[in-house]
Amino acid sequence: VSTEAGAGLKNIAPATFERRRLVALEWKGGASPADAAAGAGPAASGPRAVPVPGAGRSPERLLLGVRALLKAHGDLEGRTVHVLRRELEGVLALEAHALDDLGASALMMMVFEAAEDGDEEGDTERIGGGPGTDCDAAAGGAAEAAAEIAGAAVQAQQALHGQPTTGSNVMVQPSGQLGVVAVHDPSDMDLTYKVQFDDGSQDWFRHAAVVLA
Repeated sequence: VSTEAGAGLKNIAPATFERRRLVALEWKGGASPADAAAGAGPAASGPRAVPVPGAGRSPERLLLGVRALLKAHGDLEGRTVHVLRRELEGVLALEAHALDDLGASALMMMVFEAAEDGDEEGDTERIGGGPGTDCDAAAGGAAEAAAEIAGAAVQAQQALHGQPTTGSNVMVQPSGQLGVVAVHDPSDMDLTYKVQFDDGSQDWFRHAAVVLA
């Protein structure tokens, strides 16, 4: 990879870099003289990429150019290195063949990086969201699920220690009424148990007023 083109690229794991380098070499090796001749002509037809402002061929501007081409055409890996150079020269307003010295490996690395940046932006849009979005709904659902799990854990612990919990047969003191715990809220010591009686009526009672029958 040339020093100029590689200077602006982010750090990439060695294994990933090597895999991409091999792909780029295959891409470079697959270009035939006919491809080169074709690349000297007009760029491939299709939507026109938005020109990149500024001047020159700094690594940052080259990457912006590749991103613009990706946004316009979607897939650049199907192009030959020669055609891609011509298209990049066009979007950067460079002279024809100004990028002939830009190696296939460096160019392919920029294509990979621009594609990854696009994927990350898409993931951010899907995950980030704003107030009132599915993201907030999911967060609220997770909080409710966590609260339910915590409540169930407390009830299980109480049942283990011989204390009433949902479904327990209980007696209400001091009246002596018998019933079944319909709802158990261990977080509220004043309205801990909702007891259903044999006649179908229900009422709330404090923790100390309900014992196992």
